[in-house]
Amino acid sequence: MKHTKVARTYAKAFFDIAQESKKEKKTRSDLEIFSKALEINQNLRSIYYGSVFSFSEVKEIIEDIVMKYSFQKETKNFLLLLYEKKRGRIFLEMAKEFEKILDQVEGIERPVITTATSLTESFKKEVTESLEKTLKKKVIPTFVINPTILGGMITKVGSRVLDGSLKTQLELMFK
Repeated sequence: MKHTKVARTYAKAFFDIAQESKKEKKTRSDLEIFSKALEINQNLRSIYYGSVFSFSEVKEIIEDIVMKYSFQKETKNFLLLLYEKKRGRIFLEMAKEFEKILDQVEGIERPVITTATSLTESFKKEVTESLEKTLKKKVIPTFVINPTILGGMITKVGSRVLDGSLKTQLELMFK
């Protein structure tokens, strides 16, 4: 995460472009698709992160991806700009920063909820609705299972953590 400031700057600039053309959601979709491609395709990642290939070779590869997945022109230009400026390595971090900005604008929170065992869908829905009511925002949670917390739940929203785990309660009792 050493490139966070640079990634945030690029994300904000790209968000402004997307917002100006009212294509924030399409841009998010394009970024998600390219992020997944980088994560699963080692060859693409090596090409995009490196500087071994010429700009024209990478441009051809990017244009193929743009055509295949119907990316918008702004996304293509942005991907090429990052490569040309030797900033390909910050793409995944930049895409996450873009999503954070869009979530903030749309009033969305993405908490991480950790439990010792899996939860039923109805309980997940109940937790989500409770968080939406408390936060007064749309909530898109990520549920994580970690048996070491023994029981209860740990909810992380941004930098805030509500630790209601059995492990923590026991540790507090015996301090």
